[in-house]
Amino acid sequence: MGTRSFWATWPSFRRIDDGRSCRTSSRTCVTVTYEAAPQRRPGWVGRRSYAETVTEFEYQPEDGVLILWVLTVSGYDDQIDGDWGEALDTLSDVEHVIENLEDEYRDETGAALVRVHGAHGWREFEWDNSALHPYEWNHALLDMRCSRCKSPDNDLYMVTDEIWASSGFGSGIDGRVCFRCLEKAIGRLLVPSDFKPGLPANDGHHHGPELRQRMGYT
Repeated sequence: MGTRSFWATWPSFRRIDDGRSCRTSSRTCVTVTYEAAPQRRPGWVGRRSYAETVTEFEYQPEDGVLILWVLTVSGYDDQIDGDWGEALDTLSDVEHVIENLEDEYRDETGAALVRVHGAHGWREFEWDNSALHPYEWNHALLDMRCSRCKSPDNDLYMVTDEIWASSGFGSGIDGRVCFRCLEKAIGRLLVPSDFKPGLPANDGHHHGPELRQRMGYT
């Protein structure tokens, strides 16, 4: 078990929000929990040691829980090394990112690839200029359900600070709150003026009929 924070990019993960911390920025910082059993493998002699990588994993699909992959890149520079900018939906996406990075490196440097080595959860590319590019990816779960009622019907929205304060939830709530639980807390139905205007979170394009009605969309 473990946790890691990454940036989820709008609109790929436009439903990610904790009910309060959404901003007009197109990116949201999210913390995910690993359900995998990582094991440490040795690095090459004379080179840096590798971090823990996934060799096996298990999960039970649940409505409202996203299955993601977090990719870590090494061997480039400070701008590229580290966790990839956003979590990836599938292993095919992981492969695509790795392939693009290696193709760009070959085109920019003119180096020739001499060895590729890896297994599930890690891969390394060795070049004739002595460069070594290790990649590691970890299976992660992102719980999008309401943190109070556990309903998977938990569309992204953003209310005014006054409405949120009246709910009594405060800033320390863990996870997101669905609009129905928020309505129970404030003792009434939400109305269009309760939502912050001009935010992608409140655009009505990805909301269910009930929430669209609360937002004033017909």
